[in-house]
Amino acid sequence: MLENTSEYPIFKSVNELLDNSAENMADRIISAGIKQKIENIFALLKGLQHKTKVYVAFSGGVDSSLILKLAHDVLNEKVIAVTGISSSVAKNEIEIAASISKTIGTQHIFLNTNEMNDENYLKNPTDRCYYCKSELYKQLSLYINKEKVTDFIILDGANFDDLQDFRPGTKAAKEFQVRSLLQEAEMTKEEIRLVSHLLHIQVWDKPSTPCLSSRVAFGERITSEKLSNIEKAENLIHSLGIKQVRVRYHANSIARIEIDPLDFRKIFEHYESVSKALKQLGFQCITVDLEGYKRGNLHLLNNNNK
Repeated sequence: MLENTSEYPIFKSVNELLDNSAENMADRIISAGIKQKIENIFALLKGLQHKTKVYVAFSGGVDSSLILKLAHDVLNEKVIAVTGISSSVAKNEIEIAASISKTIGTQHIFLNTNEMNDENYLKNPTDRCYYCKSELYKQLSLYINKEKVTDFIILDGANFDDLQDFRPGTKAAKEFQVRSLLQEAEMTKEEIRLVSHLLHIQVWDKPSTPCLSSRVAFGERITSEKLSNIEKAENLIHSLGIKQVRVRYHANSIARIEIDPLDFRKIFEHYESVSKALKQLGFQCITVDLEGYKRGNLHLLNNNNK
């Protein structure tokens, strides 16, 4: 679907994208089915016009960026982007999120979250994400109460493909009555990337980037030092021109680097400097996974070990 994207037109708003005039270039690129999904999301958002505030849990990834853009186009100043800040979130991800919300034109609040003080989180169980999301929504709820906002709703960027994945954070979202409009409209990741590109959302092709704790093998205790070292290691590998990277942290300070196999040459050309730098960060053994990057690989390894 996403071929020759440099030739795609750019639309300033969703209304322009949905324009049914004969000369609308979007009709040549997106199917009637995708267009209908966007219209369905618009209808869902219009149904929220009676709300005083609409908060969007915003990571700066393509999914939450699209729902933020759509919500802003419909609900304007009612929409507020919300991003959690802690040592489990890479600093450059916070910067990206701030840049996107500024471009869209939405109010953006940053909340300090305290999952690093939660022993349940630090133990790093397979449902670690539940504790992280619970903390974010807890802090948001405290903020909303402080602001004395009574008629509100929280949205997130969960998509239709996520239903096929192991997502412990979904339980927390349900507990706080968070709605996932992309999921309700059955929009897939590929469709989200296409629509985001047409709307000139700069992260339309950005790889998924979950929190730094997702790199630590389940059962291996989470610490701020480990997360900081993982962030520094990934930044180093990114500097080699490698876009998709995970530095997995395993027991005994083993680093398992996952990248696209097409990037193997880049890292092997710099293996000495990469190995030296990661050892200076405290990793004792540095490996490259020859199977390459796989989303949710730690979950796959955990299931295979059962």
